[in-house]
Amino acid sequence: MAIGCKMKILFVLHDLSLTGAPKLGLQIATVFAETHNVTLVSKKAGPLSEQIDRSKIKDVIITDTSHEIKDSPVNDRVDSAVELIKTKKPDLIYVNSIAAADWVLAAVETNTRVVLHTHEMSKEIMSLLRRRIFRPEDIHRADYIVAASEECLKDAIDIFRLDVSKSENFSVCVDIDAVRQSAAMDMPFLPKRHDGQALGFDKKIVAMCGLACLRKGSDIFYTAAKLMPEIDFLWVGPWDDKAAINANTALALNEGAPLDNLYWTNTTANPYAFIARSDFFFLTSREDPNPLVVPEALLLNLPTASFTACGGSHEWTRRFGFALSGETDTLRMVAFLKRYFATASYRHDRSYTKDLLPLLDLRTKAKGLLDTIIKTAA
Repeated sequence: MAIGCKMKILFVLHDLSLTGAPKLGLQIATVFAETHNVTLVSKKAGPLSEQIDRSKIKDVIITDTSHEIKDSPVNDRVDSAVELIKTKKPDLIYVNSIAAADWVLAAVETNTRVVLHTHEMSKEIMSLLRRRIFRPEDIHRADYIVAASEECLKDAIDIFRLDVSKSENFSVCVDIDAVRQSAAMDMPFLPKRHDGQALGFDKKIVAMCGLACLRKGSDIFYTAAKLMPEIDFLWVGPWDDKAAINANTALALNEGAPLDNLYWTNTTANPYAFIARSDFFFLTSREDPNPLVVPEALLLNLPTASFTACGGSHEWTRRFGFALSGETDTLRMVAFLKRYFATASYRHDRSYTKDLLPLLDLRTKAKGLLDTIIKTAA
């Protein structure tokens, strides 16, 4: 590999959901495709395919080999990947998640350089291991490890005893113009609450974004709303639709004691239109590697908070928002919000964006990453 030479890159996603890892992966792959021939492979179909259609990537393959579709032996999945690699003959394979780490061994078997991008922290890594999605030795075979946060990198190094010199904390990046343009659009619909009543935008709004589940703290969000009836709480993303119906621990709570100040959007292709019209963004996740939505909310000039022990979001909230120490805690969240909204001068200092933008720029970071990968192969 040499900088300036056009390569064939096989870019592997574990699925095409609208969650952080696939979205970031697609953004990076799109930048790679500006100067190289990229084939995008996903182990599972999903709504992110609409964004692929608008990208420069034209060669897209859905393998339907995700563990969420069928429980196939590792060897069978590796053999399938090997056949595709032999057909495409890439110069580089970029595996965008440990959930797709079976492709690392396939790359090794075809003598193809492979990069593994981990978006997972320890609990998720161990869950994938228990489900036999990959073998521990597969991770060691990667030529280079890229991580979504210091926490992800540390957990991967600790669990797999990796060579630190062959790794980096890439953090995250954002397509700044795309986020701002999406945020400026009209909301495609109004969020609703338990009885179908639409959000009125007549009170302050605290937002959270993601797939409602225990890990994302949907129950914490519900309880905070219950303790703060003077504030409207808006969950942007799946809450009680097909994507979340079996995962959302707060559904039973809201059915037993429905809240008139708790609203949700369910799955939406444009979360930014809703986030931008909120007054505060609070990440309620118990464990979240480095969710894109935190710097995105800051990019939209929204005051943003997270707890430091939940993952890499404190990288952004310590400097540009509010970082609450320790584990995610409902009562501390509520106490903070009450103090924040009770302060007469609660308007957030938004001059920080000039310092935030260079840290997030998608093209600068993605091109720098690829240059690093090429240099390490020289």
